[in-house]
Amino acid sequence: MVMTQPDRPQGPDAPSSNPGVDSPDTGTSRIGSGHHASSFPIFEAWKEYEKVAVHFNELIIRLRSQSLGGVAALATLAGVVLHDTGQGAPRWRIMAAAFLLLCLIWVAIWVLDFSYYNRLLIGAVNALVDLEAQSKDSAQIVGLTLSTEIEKAVRKRAPREGTSGRWWFYSLVMIALLMGFGFSLVAACRSGRR
Repeated sequence: MVMTQPDRPQGPDAPSSNPGVDSPDTGTSRIGSGHHASSFPIFEAWKEYEKVAVHFNELIIRLRSQSLGGVAALATLAGVVLHDTGQGAPRWRIMAAAFLLLCLIWVAIWVLDFSYYNRLLIGAVNALVDLEAQSKDSAQIVGLTLSTEIEKAVRKRAPREGTSGRWWFYSLVMIALLMGFGFSLVAACRSGRR
């Protein structure tokens, strides 16, 4: 079964097949009350922007929680494996090296969060805030700016305000890892003296 469109009048006076344009020759808009032909309902755009912001927020939460779990699991695994290898300086040196490696991994995750994932979220939130400000004046928006705002946020230096919670999260874990490294290093030095 082949579906065809009903016959439409042809010629310069015929309505355009493009719903937002009267005539292909003039390109005049039929969307009344001053709206541009490529305008969008602001609430529909807001819902899509919100989905993107929620997605980035979920990515950050997943990155942080899985990273924390991964670092804890690796530290535990290193402790269990090294516990069975016996006593002495070699065991503690390996443990110190394991904690140092975990510190480096933690710093890499920290940098990834602060310099990329969080900036994606900031850009999405900035676009939402701009959209909400526009909604006070109009029910339509002329252009979409989500990716532009995200790109600006990724390119520019991250703001310092509102970051204390993230700094505490990463700093506390880093302190624990450094304490494990320091304890292992001291134990390795003491075991080597005996």
